[in-house]
Amino acid sequence: MSSAQSVKKNGYSRSLGSLPLFSSLPHAGIRELETKLIFARHATGSILFRQGEKAKGIFLVFEGRVRVFANAIDERTALLKVAGPGAVLGLAAMLSENPDLTTAQATEPSVVARLWGDDLINSMQKYPQLLRAVAQFLAAECIETATEALLLRVPSSSFQRLATALLR
Repeated sequence: MSSAQSVKKNGYSRSLGSLPLFSSLPHAGIRELETKLIFARHATGSILFRQGEKAKGIFLVFEGRVRVFANAIDERTALLKVAGPGAVLGLAAMLSENPDLTTAQATEPSVVARLWGDDLINSMQKYPQLLRAVAQFLAAECIETATEALLLRVPSSSFQRLATALLR
């Protein structure tokens, strides 16, 4: 994160409880996690994490946009999503202790907080509500991914698949 600059927590950490992943936590849990967040301002083009690197934490987008993409074997790039404020990135890779399958890059000036994996896991052990919220978040991501895959595999014309993808 060489292009990232430190950011004071003015106002950003206060919205941690508004993120669905953390909304079920008691106020004490939210305040505890807020002290662990590391905020950074990322310039356009700044890389948050790279495909193939070991995931060491999660990223929370507070301002701006971040594109999440993967490079395929044939060196083609697949844009998977554009994440905006409220997005949580890198959770599955961090929990599975696998390398990131994607790269995340700021597409505009962005404010992103990092939460180290150990801090998240400790909070999950301490607050069962967070453990349940993480499971629900990951389940929703799985369902979304499966739905996208089904829509792309359903027999239809290329035009229909493109139109569906653009509408989603």
